[in-house]
Amino acid sequence: MILLMVLFAGLANAQQKSVSGKVTDDSGAPVPGATIVVKGTAVGAVTDLDGKFAIGVPATGKTIVISFIGMTTQEIQIGNQTNLSVKLASQTIGLEEVVAIGYGVQRKKLVTGATIQV
Repeated sequence: MILLMVLFAGLANAQQKSVSGKVTDDSGAPVPGATIVVKGTAVGAVTDLDGKFAIGVPATGKTIVISFIGMTTQEIQIGNQTNLSVKLASQTIGLEEVVAIGYGVQRKKLVTGATIQV
């Protein structure tokens, strides 16, 4: 019974590989709290305060998706890589394209009621 459990544990580890790396912004500063997800699965991780992450990628996983609020989402093909260095670009929205409302934010072109400019 113990031998069977050891063999099963070995197979489980063989079916996934560990991928680690660091996520930075345009200026090279680390991005803490960025989300890393294996595309098409529920396997994910979050970067630490230094922008570093480690994730176990299943054998079927070929792409990881890295995202953070206010930055462009990136999809990276893993291939045989085990250590990644990812730079996320800032994604900006023009202030005049957004209208703040009492309970959320809407794009200016979508607002159809009375508004006031502050």
